[in-house]
Amino acid sequence: MYTETDLNFLQLAIFFKHLTPEKGKELLEKKCHAKEEGKSIAHIALEYGFLDKKTIYDIQKWMEDGYDYCLNCRIILPMLQGGGENNCPGCKQPLQTQEKHKPSQTTLLPVFDEKNYSPSPIQNFFEDFLPKPKPPFFAVKILGQGGFGSVYEVMEPFSGRMVALKILSPPKAVQDSAQKRFRREIQITALLEHPNIIPLYESGYLENGNLYYIMRKLEGGNLRQYIDRLKKNWIEKKERPSLSESMEIFLKICDAMSYAHSKGVIHRDLKPSNIALGTFGEVLVLDWGLAKCKSVEDLVDGMGINQAELGEKITYQGSTIGTPGYMPPEQAKNAEVDQRSDIYTMGVILYELVTLERPFLGASAQERYMYSLISKPIPPHLRNSDLKISPKLSSIILKALEKEPQDRYATVLDFKKAILNYLEEDKKRKTEKQNLAMEKRLAFRWKIKVALAFLLGILLGIVLFPLLK
Repeated sequence: MYTETDLNFLQLAIFFKHLTPEKGKELLEKKCHAKEEGKSIAHIALEYGFLDKKTIYDIQKWMEDGYDYCLNCRIILPMLQGGGENNCPGCKQPLQTQEKHKPSQTTLLPVFDEKNYSPSPIQNFFEDFLPKPKPPFFAVKILGQGGFGSVYEVMEPFSGRMVALKILSPPKAVQDSAQKRFRREIQITALLEHPNIIPLYESGYLENGNLYYIMRKLEGGNLRQYIDRLKKNWIEKKERPSLSESMEIFLKICDAMSYAHSKGVIHRDLKPSNIALGTFGEVLVLDWGLAKCKSVEDLVDGMGINQAELGEKITYQGSTIGTPGYMPPEQAKNAEVDQRSDIYTMGVILYELVTLERPFLGASAQERYMYSLISKPIPPHLRNSDLKISPKLSSIILKALEKEPQDRYATVLDFKKAILNYLEEDKKRKTEKQNLAMEKRLAFRWKIKVALAFLLGILLGIVLFPLLK
């Protein structure tokens, strides 16, 4: 079995990146199954080659000297002397810490109600790295981490279903503006019920007061990874991407955004990494944290949501909302946005899907961002001529990428109709081409047959003519 000292040692080893959480889990399992009960986890780490002597000594020195543990952002730091005027270097907030930690003092782990729940030693330890909601969700791995939020793959305790749990990143968890934005994201995600919008299963507060929500987890990655994979296959194998498959994905994005716009919601941060893909053709738009609610009444529709909070305009100090390279010019200039702003972003995504390149040239994201404000994109059919992109499809995409909102499609439905009309015309054109080719082949075969019959007649005449005399 393990001791509190073992857990403190393992926590420090993972925090300082001497061990990954997976390796920490493996080490703790070896400790729990060790035949010699007196061996510490440090001895087992050395015996099985998890850590070397110097690393073990450094960790033990921390334990001997004591350390602080920030309750806001969960960072570990040397024990600070003096009063409570220090700020945490992690979250920059006034430092609120546990008492000085030494092996003989209180555990850092949450207390479990053994009457209702009996966790394994592994689950018990890892609760300190992923705060648990009630009932507990078992952390499996980190799916993504950013400046605003972190997403974990977790397992529901009763159903065993694998889902995604999103929480605020530690520095943001104590900021009122971040909490307000995250609450809006939760509410909007919950209220937008559509087959192509990520479904929200549950939301609430963790034991440490941090907001969280549970959503569906897809196994197919996201659209960014899909485009990168297409590009790699094209460069390395000259494998032409399937236009029909890409269009099928994009039309589902159109359905999601058309529905959101009908509810008065503008996404404002649509991009390939915010579009999840499933292994059976599922396409889900997610990450509605920067969404603008144009008509709160239409969205909530008497569902008891705090309309004042949901409709309130949140400002972000000194920053532009959105992602450079995907946001339209008016959004980059902090001007008014509407559904045509999302249409511009969708044009960028469709451009990437068919050309495997961004619309604007530039060595860096900042350069591409500047070019997007002052120049027109290279027409898709000229960007990568080897892909043989239709000029008609190219013109549809360019209309969505117009600098002025009034020059773009008025609605996502108009954009979708233009694409569907093109696909129908393209299908008709290909069918006619195939029919014409078939007719030519049949005509050629008929000519061959007539010629052969004629030659056969001549040969018969040559053979039979002497006999008739």
